Amino acid sequence: MGEQTQALAERFEAVNREAITLAESLTAQQWQQVCPGEGWTVGVALHHIAVSYTGIADWVVRLAQQKPVRTSHDQINDINEKHAAEQDGYTREVTLALLQANGGVAAHALRHLEDAQLDNSAPFLPAGVGKERSCRQVIEHVLIGHPQGHLQSIRQALGLGGASTTQAPA
Repeated sequence: MGEQTQALAERFEAVNREAITLAESLTAQQWQQVCPGEGWTVGVALHHIAVSYTGIADWVVRLAQQKPVRTSHDQINDINEKHAAEQDGYTREVTLALLQANGGVAAHALRHLEDAQLDNSAPFLPAGVGKERSCRQVIEHVLIGHPQGHLQSIRQALGLGGASTTQAPA
């Protein structure tokens, strides 16, 4: 692990801590508020953040190894739609456990990268056919940026404004 990967892991962990702290603070009524950006409840959005970490971490590792990511944007939308439909089991306890466990898996993956791997790139189908992304781009804009975007929508649903306690990618 290098200094850059350490810094990225710490940024990711800060976003995950923000999600955990927010989830811990919610009332049952707040858990059911609907997020304006997604049309999902706060609970579904937080659970979505938690379950997405391992898949995105896999993408990061693949790109670090210069292997393509072949999951299409349509496939991602289908996965998200199915996830939102299965919301009955997305309790605060289950979601908190997943944020902890899957957040740990993603942070571990980051800490096992070398700084030189951050600039490795490969085809990245979620961005579109023929598009490439670097490992660093996916860490900053997907692994870190994805939960930040959902947290902003959650805060809006709760009337907390859009301000994050963590910084967006540079």
